[in-house]
Amino acid sequence: MNDSKDTEKRKEYPITNDYIFKAVFGKPENIEFLRDLLPEILGIPEDELGEIEILNPFIPGEYVDDKSAVLDIKLTTTTGKIIDVELQAKDHPAVRERMLYYAARLYTGQFNKGDEYSVFKRVVSIVIAGYHIIPETDQFHTSFMLYDRGNDLLFTDAMQIHALDLTLLDGVLLSSGNSKLISWLRLIRAKGISEMTEIARNNPEIPAMEKAVNIVRKINQDEIERMRAEAVEKREFDEWWNLHFVKVEGIAEGLERGLEQANIEAARRMKAKGYPAADIADITGLSERIINNL
Repeated sequence: MNDSKDTEKRKEYPITNDYIFKAVFGKPENIEFLRDLLPEILGIPEDELGEIEILNPFIPGEYVDDKSAVLDIKLTTTTGKIIDVELQAKDHPAVRERMLYYAARLYTGQFNKGDEYSVFKRVVSIVIAGYHIIPETDQFHTSFMLYDRGNDLLFTDAMQIHALDLTLLDGVLLSSGNSKLISWLRLIRAKGISEMTEIARNNPEIPAMEKAVNIVRKINQDEIERMRAEAVEKREFDEWWNLHFVKVEGIAEGLERGLEQANIEAARRMKAKGYPAADIADITGLSERIINNL
């Protein structure tokens, strides 16, 4: 009886776990998931995408101990695109710089000394975010290219960045143009297997969803795979905490320095008005030695 209760309370790792995200979308045998999803993100017919090849296919356990690993999915298409898909469940303090850096690295990484510039393929960087990644808008999907706003002129579509915000899906009205994309994003966002199963059941026109749910279910039933998913989750939380702790610590340090400078300015004014050093020290918290040297 207790075992049954333990099983019911057992944590389920969803697709927003980076390890599971790549296990679902990063295997060549699951390529139909990307064939469903990518045309919806890019706003193109499926045949315009061409054939897809995953350049860094998922290998179970490969990324668990590698602290430098980014669990993105790199693809190339026969129609001349290089696509990078990354899940970012937690916020990053320099997310825009990071997105731009990865897109630029994909673009310049194609070039070898002596090549003609015509060898460059179009690069598409896609970030699926579990937080409000572009706070200036309430649109769940934003895309960016090199563009001159003043003259309404597209410089080039050779480098595109797409941001998909999982936190902004609830208010979106489904239409024939976005229903498949919204459904896939809701499946990715789902917190547990029962919620995923319900989403797949409500979308019989997308049969690949049921297969995706079964993959997540299988991983959660496998003790070794669960340990790997847990290890990746812990590693990423540690990285997130370290990034934000440094930021918070820097803010606190800046505030402390600002307060000290304000006290020095106040002490300087009180000294000019003839206040005794002992009284100034008592009010500002500065030492009499500092006050006497002002």
